[in-house]
Amino acid sequence: MENAGLVMFPRDQIASYAAALNPIPARLLLERRNVAGSQLRVVDFSKFRGKPVLVLTGTNDLGHARAVDEPIADWLNANGAEADFIYLGDLGITGNGHKLMLERNSDALAQLIIDWIES
Repeated sequence: MENAGLVMFPRDQIASYAAALNPIPARLLLERRNVAGSQLRVVDFSKFRGKPVLVLTGTNDLGHARAVDEPIADWLNANGAEADFIYLGDLGITGNGHKLMLERNSDALAQLIIDWIES
């Protein structure tokens, strides 16, 4: 699955994809920063118990870097889930951003997810 560090989003699709994007709503940005305590709070962790969760992170996603997503998997595990963290770079897969399902190697990534589900 090595891709020699190429950006995996099809360059010929960038303009059409960009045209479909909407700005992130201000309220969501405030929630992400927990302004005035607005961030989502989980009060009942019992629903997490035994739930399998996969956190899959690409190397080129600025909003979901390894340093952000790996602690999320740790937090899920600490609160009863059965979370696995897969950083694509550890598998020699580089160049994936946020929209994994739109990128050139999406079939291989889908197979990676299927393999995780079946394991």
